[in-house]
Amino acid sequence: MKVSKYLLPTLRTAPAEATLKSHALMLRAGLIQKVGAGLYNYPPLGLRAFKKVEAIIREEMNKSGGLETVMPILVPKHLLVKSGRWNVFKQELFRLNDRNNADLALSPTNEENFAQLVSETIHSYKQLPITLYQIETKFRDEIRPRYGVMRGKQFTMKDAYSFHKDELSLKKTYDVLREAYKRIFRRLNFDFVTVAASSGAMGGSYSEEFIVKSQSGEEDIIVCKKCTYAANIETATEKIHYHPKLPSNFTCPPLEMVETPGTNTIKKVCDFLNSDIRLSIKTLLYEAIIPQNNDTHNNPQKHPSDLTNTELEAHRTTPVIVIIRGDYEVSPTKLETALEQLLGCEEVCLAPAATVQKIFNCEKGYLAPIGLKEPVHVVMDISLRGLKEGIAGANHKDKHYLHVDIERDIIAPLQKSGEQYCHEAEIYQVNEKGDCPKCNAAHSLSLIKGIEVGHIFALGNKYSKALDLSVLDERGKQITPLMGCYGIGVDRCLAAVIETHHDEHGIIFPVAIAPFSVILITIGKLHIHDENTSSPAPSLLNKITTHFYKTLTTQGIDVLWDDREERAGVKFKDADLIGIPIQVVLSEKTIEAAVSTGTDPHCELKIRELSTQNQAKNLEKMALSKAITTIETFIKEQTAI
Repeated sequence: MKVSKYLLPTLRTAPAEATLKSHALMLRAGLIQKVGAGLYNYPPLGLRAFKKVEAIIREEMNKSGGLETVMPILVPKHLLVKSGRWNVFKQELFRLNDRNNADLALSPTNEENFAQLVSETIHSYKQLPITLYQIETKFRDEIRPRYGVMRGKQFTMKDAYSFHKDELSLKKTYDVLREAYKRIFRRLNFDFVTVAASSGAMGGSYSEEFIVKSQSGEEDIIVCKKCTYAANIETATEKIHYHPKLPSNFTCPPLEMVETPGTNTIKKVCDFLNSDIRLSIKTLLYEAIIPQNNDTHNNPQKHPSDLTNTELEAHRTTPVIVIIRGDYEVSPTKLETALEQLLGCEEVCLAPAATVQKIFNCEKGYLAPIGLKEPVHVVMDISLRGLKEGIAGANHKDKHYLHVDIERDIIAPLQKSGEQYCHEAEIYQVNEKGDCPKCNAAHSLSLIKGIEVGHIFALGNKYSKALDLSVLDERGKQITPLMGCYGIGVDRCLAAVIETHHDEHGIIFPVAIAPFSVILITIGKLHIHDENTSSPAPSLLNKITTHFYKTLTTQGIDVLWDDREERAGVKFKDADLIGIPIQVVLSEKTIEAAVSTGTDPHCELKIRELSTQNQAKNLEKMALSKAITTIETFIKEQTAI
């Protein structure tokens, strides 16, 4: 392919909105072009790289036994209502109506469609397990689309779904696809970790994320420096060192209210009382939105947070007190999961000051679930388990309680009402430099940043049961198959490659997904104009470059020839910017000198992956025959599976 016949809309500078390096480079290199917020075109160069990422994913999925299919982008409302996700997806779900006023959604994922396909085509356990997948466009109405194709409103995802007769079969396929994902990401040249993760709106019993290490990533990951432990901060745990030990026969003195002026934070009160922070109790008030009678379909068009006052009659807002040890913060994800399981809530948020005043008759900073007039649900973090001699707010400004016994003063009074109002759950967020829960190494946990490129879920029967999926088992009885779900963001993978493979000059594509493996840069005239002929004749540089070009392309090597009538500096800058890994420079002077001396024509070859300084210092002169061998060897090494 010649650049003179190609669409290569490179830019010298990127728009100010491009804060991520990958976003800026993709725009500057002409890989993408913005259409609107979260919407991008893929011009030819970008599409070539995109398709190569897609091809690697498809190849590994097929190797792992996946069967490719295609589902419609439009999903009927009744399927999403049946699975319960018409509400769960909240405002991120694109909803629309056809001309007959039928409700539809633009697909965010396709569990429902695949379950329906299997329901209508598979009837016996003998047809299981089966893994189906597609590489298809998805939609998400992001409130703040950003980072280019990393977080857009329209994106391409490989989503796979497996169906099984039992847990053993599900685990086996889960492990097979887990390894397939690792192969995919190794072929994309990622430095990645596999971490335990929250299943979120997808649900299921367990899940893992594949995170590319990058300081510019959105994901916070906790890893152990001493072992292989790694988890998303949303689900990470640590070895908890409980409060200072007391004698086994210790009896906590009665509560004592003391003056603590100006101590409306945990640090201030611990400093004032000269107390160990592990003895302090942090109290927060949340509001949980719970559907009446747990009916989530009173208004399936809206999420509870968007309901009008009239519509809110179908829901109730319940205050929930959360208590946690003072040296921990509450994990929003863990709390949401706990409250969904305990109370069936759909959403949770911090309560406003007016609600705090109503429940505690006190401003925040001095709160505790002690001596309340009305019983309120309390979620107690496991970090407070067995606490004695604790410190808690006294529900009076500038006052705190000493000698708090968590069992005596909080748990027992809440249970006297006859209803379970105190619930223990793991809701703490891991502290950096905590102790590893896996190897117990002290202070070994650290926080790293990363980009999520894949997520796999063991869904269990969540969707198959909701969608009435069943098959006959060995005894001829109906059973509900178990499901697994496996997703990879194709656009995200491409952006993550660029985010982690670039230098100050531009992109450095791995050969496996480079739009072209080689770029030929010719310096000099490609045509000779003769007054006696109507059309120009090819120059010697043109003839030799054409032969070199054809030699490479006939061997299946993708070559881009920059034949433009541009200054050498412009060509070099564009070559570095667009990230083609192998650059070959052929100049008119070098070719003519070789011919005049009867020597083999030479070129200058640069392997971009190995070049981190000024490009002029990294060009290696070699004969064209050697260059061909060097190129072939390098490509073979870099694409070996």
